[in-house]
Amino acid sequence: KELLDSASTLIKDRAEGPDSDQELIGSIPMRRARDRDLVLRITAHDLYREQESSVLLEVKHGPPGGRQYFLPVAPTGGLPLFDDHQPPGTEVRVRCEALAGQTLIAERHLPAYRLPPPVFSANSPSGLANAPDSVFLV
Repeated sequence: KELLDSASTLIKDRAEGPDSDQELIGSIPMRRARDRDLVLRITAHDLYREQESSVLLEVKHGPPGGRQYFLPVAPTGGLPLFDDHQPPGTEVRVRCEALAGQTLIAERHLPAYRLPPPVFSANSPSGLANAPDSVFLV
């Protein structure tokens, strides 16, 4: 780990060869004002294939219970699931350190099949207009 400047940290993780498939899972301590939102840019560069890809993650300030506090993970191996769409009946574990040890109530809402408002529209998204079709404890 190498500190580049006040906003960038370089993490080097090398594989032994071009055929190895490796996951970089870990944590980086961050110091920030608690009431400020931020955007993390994570860039991975493959030295063997000379390819690079970046992902932007929006970290919003808010009370515990928002969607960013919950990390769906695979039941075997504990690796994060980066897709919100899982087939029905799939077992998914949820990691939430902010609410550990508490009983949570979850509701499943059927999706509203409407187009979202245009990007530059003054209208806000509809939210949870549908009643939940199931409620369960987590």
